[in-house]
Amino acid sequence: MRRFNLKWILIALIGALFLIAGGSWWLRGVNADQPSQTAPPIANATTIFQPVLSQLGRAQVPLRLPTYIPSRGQRQSSELLPVYATVDSVESGSYAVVLGYSKDCNGSNACRLGTVTGEVQPTKSAQDSYTESDYLYPDRRSEESITQVTLANGRTGTFLPWRCATNCTDAQVVWDENSYRYSVGIKLGDRASLVRMANSAIDNGNANQRGAQ
Repeated sequence: MRRFNLKWILIALIGALFLIAGGSWWLRGVNADQPSQTAPPIANATTIFQPVLSQLGRAQVPLRLPTYIPSRGQRQSSELLPVYATVDSVESGSYAVVLGYSKDCNGSNACRLGTVTGEVQPTKSAQDSYTESDYLYPDRRSEESITQVTLANGRTGTFLPWRCATNCTDAQVVWDENSYRYSVGIKLGDRASLVRMANSAIDNGNANQRGAQ
């Protein structure tokens, strides 16, 4: 009887070790989308802004439009839904574009994937504006924190994580460039994808400026 019990104790221990090892592997799989990895791009990322370029041209702000847009933020799905760019506002000193799952998305929670903005640089920092509104979002927030990030061409930006109340905000990367302030945002997005999105906007803006010379 003692040998029988010892045999099953050894089997139980081996099984427990297997479960622990397998569990850690499974957790690595669940957490594979870490900040070091970026989401796949939407299919039309390089052409999405073409239908609204004439509208955005009314703004006297050099455009910074990304050519990489993460395919997922709030909607954690393997299905790549169509995404459209809609001009939310355009004035001489600013522009704002909504990235949405419908052609007439006005930035509402249900249809919005993200946002792209540019404006004459305000005096208040992006982090100060974010912190002042922090009390409005008591419910849930990203595990990532406000972070200074290094962007293309040696620029520095600020990553602002998403927050939730009744609705959830976009995670954003905001940066200042030549007296203008730009931002790219994805609802419930992650830092690595937002940094990549911002870098593509900076690179695209520089390429357009060289082409215009």
